[in-house]
Amino acid sequence: MNYNPVPQPFSLGPDTTICPGGSFVLFAPITTDELRWQDGSDQATMLVDQPGIYTLEVSNPCGVETDELVVTMSTDVPLLNLASPIPWCPGDQVTLNATQSFAANYLWSTGQSVPSIVVVTPGIYSVEVFAPCHTASGLVEVIAMNDCNAADDIYIPNVFSPNDDQINDVFTLSVSPDVLLTSLEGSIYDRWGNLVYSSDVIPFIWDGRFDGEVMMPGVYVYRLKAKYTVGGDEKERLFTGFDIGQGAVSN
Repeated sequence: MNYNPVPQPFSLGPDTTICPGGSFVLFAPITTDELRWQDGSDQATMLVDQPGIYTLEVSNPCGVETDELVVTMSTDVPLLNLASPIPWCPGDQVTLNATQSFAANYLWSTGQSVPSIVVVTPGIYSVEVFAPCHTASGLVEVIAMNDCNAADDIYIPNVFSPNDDQINDVFTLSVSPDVLLTSLEGSIYDRWGNLVYSSDVIPFIWDGRFDGEVMMPGVYVYRLKAKYTVGGDEKERLFTGFDIGQGAVSN
């Protein structure tokens, strides 16, 4: 009489995630017992290149052992919207937020590994966000204001350089923590008066492009109308000025 021991318990491994276009191989345990994967195949290996539930059954006349592995496909891409620069005055606590809508890992230049940090000194701060299949990085500059006695600080940076160095790549308006913007309308014109950008969305952000193309260095006039509250008071302010090429912005 032949004696067949019950198949030994086995594991295909922990549930895992694959990236688009990625793959790996599952290995059945070394055995003379019958193998059957979820697709009916009886091979010793199974190629995993799609999300799903992968099941292996090992059987003989004396019993059956099974295990399954859940594979998901990650499509999460980190996106960073770090407004820069951010005005700062002595005593201010500035929150820098890189939070994603999905599980991710974070690493700030301060050494912290949390979605958002609070900084109390001016400087350039960087963050890296790691998702299973993608990584994003960004920089944000916290700058000391010259006049910190103003009750309602609204700041337009004096540098605008859309050169993808992640420092002042966009033309935007920044406010101090005690200011709440309620309405913002803005337009930007080239030196000949042609409208190249307009928006009534908060925050107002122009990336230096028109019809998808980066504009040439030159003079660009802006007009921003802001309504905001500070200390419970409602206020309205009009900003006009010009951006010179990739350099200074003057009010």
